Amino acid sequence: MKHGAIVGARAAAVMTNSHNNTPDQKGKGLNDGEIKQGVILAMANWVASGALTNPTVTITDTSSYDDPYNWVTVEVHATYHCDLPMAPLACGGSRTKELIETKRMPHQGANYK
Repeated sequence: MKHGAIVGARAAAVMTNSHNNTPDQKGKGLNDGEIKQGVILAMANWVASGALTNPTVTITDTSSYDDPYNWVTVEVHATYHCDLPMAPLACGGSRTKELIETKRMPHQGANYK
């Protein structure tokens, strides 16, 4: 999850264009699918094995045209399935546990056209 969030934050820092401050990228939200796919691929082994399910990715771009270097945050949510014999102890009395990982990086935009 941590690796997925880092991959997402790095991609979002250069690909998001929510405020038209990245001249060489698509418009608002149009790169979000590619960023989310990168996060899922970074966690592919755990998703394929069923250890992580229902991964969701949220991208928040706080940059602006006047401040193209403000933070871009990526938050990853997933359900972890505790398959070990002592799973209820490790997962707080349940066979599943909700995990959240958040990473942020400065946006790599520009205020020129």
